[in-house]
Amino acid sequence: MELTAVHEHVWVIRGAVNMGLVRTQGDGLVAVDTGLDKQAGKTLEKAAKEIGLPLRAIVNTHAHADHFGGNAYLLSRTPVTVYAPEGEAAVIRRPMFEPEYLWQGASPLPQLQNKFLLAQASPVHVEYTPGVPFEVDGTTFLPVALPGHAAAQCGILVHDVCFAADAYFDPPVVDKHGVPYMVDYLATCRSADSLRSVQAAWFVPGHGEPARRPDAVIDYLKQRHEQAFQTVLAACRHPRSLDELLADVCRARNLAPANPGAYVLLRTPIAAYVTAAVGQGRMEIIMDGGKLQFLTIEK
Repeated sequence: MELTAVHEHVWVIRGAVNMGLVRTQGDGLVAVDTGLDKQAGKTLEKAAKEIGLPLRAIVNTHAHADHFGGNAYLLSRTPVTVYAPEGEAAVIRRPMFEPEYLWQGASPLPQLQNKFLLAQASPVHVEYTPGVPFEVDGTTFLPVALPGHAAAQCGILVHDVCFAADAYFDPPVVDKHGVPYMVDYLATCRSADSLRSVQAAWFVPGHGEPARRPDAVIDYLKQRHEQAFQTVLAACRHPRSLDELLADVCRARNLAPANPGAYVLLRTPIAAYVTAAVGQGRMEIIMDGGKLQFLTIEK
């Protein structure tokens, strides 16, 4: 466990998924996200004991399994209040929604029902609204709207620290995945850009290193997204189905999803690029022999 203080009242538990602990005026702690699973919950519990204060609440930034997977364990250990964004809370309460929507709404494959995509269910006691501050144990938390990676994702601004969720990723994380996961390409870019105007001493991404300013990292993320978007447009100069397009992108960017989970996590952002291109009038939809295809409109 690597516990890093970024403010006298804020700590980051750094790992594959960063988790935060915030000291409240009532001398309690609020967790910002709880990691992937029971083990992450135990790590967070250990960090709270090291600080020497009780856990009062959990604030989730969005409803992906790797950000609320520790909720259930922590709730089994102590009666905490769980806060989550409107529009994300339903998935935290019923986590099967995540593998279902990744499998186009159908009953998901068994291979998609693992801890990386299917966390244990957790209650959400309070649904918060972007831009509307809420108070926990005497301390004010400001939700910052950061949709794109998830439909209703929020960052959390508290004690001059911005927990940016998955609005951006460090370059090694971007390079590892090739095409970073998101559900809305244009919203992802807008949200990343919006962080430039947030006044905070520290920015903490969900994956990567805390930084004083994330501007260069945001530039890199947007550049890589734009490259992938252009790859999609180029591949669709001839009619392509989504699966054909995914294979084209994999060849162009040297990607090789090794299992159904990796496949759907790559297919979703590629579908998001297609949606953006169609919405901008840069791509048309073609139905041919029961096949849904996409064709770039040359200008």
